[in-house]
Amino acid sequence: MEGISSHTIKRHLGADAIRMMPSSPNTIQERRGIAAIYPHNDILSRVLAALEMQVYRLPAEDLMHAFTVGVCLPAALLAIGDDGEIRAAAIGLAEEYPDFPKICAWARDVLPKFERDEDRENYIRRTATKGGITEAIIESLSSGKGLYQSLRKGIDRSREISRQFDDRK
Repeated sequence: MEGISSHTIKRHLGADAIRMMPSSPNTIQERRGIAAIYPHNDILSRVLAALEMQVYRLPAEDLMHAFTVGVCLPAALLAIGDDGEIRAAAIGLAEEYPDFPKICAWARDVLPKFERDEDRENYIRRTATKGGITEAIIESLSSGKGLYQSLRKGIDRSREISRQFDDRK
């Protein structure tokens, strides 16, 4: 689940856990999926590789927030469609998360094609879970914010979700 820290999982389950954030089911079915794991685990990495997923080994758990925003990118890119803005956001986020430009390139490669605007809008709506990270990004874009600011809003939302779970007893 997005936003739940390994510390919170351990507190509730009484066992160590490996966090994983995969891309959407359609990218996995098409053999173009990506996933981040923390901490690294060879067995899980091999399972994901068998599914032909590209695995990102995160050196710190906090980077899961930026990766999670990365797997939300296809919907955001469909909402804006501006390559210059995409490049600028990738460069800006690369300062904190060096893999972000690669994830932006992945997001461009997996963008679904739609013949009608209505189908594109429906896709964006379906991917934006109520109260979730994609919704925060799309709402920020809809309010006139740029992609970089909207992705930062998504990272903030991911951290907020994490804090909410961390605060539960």
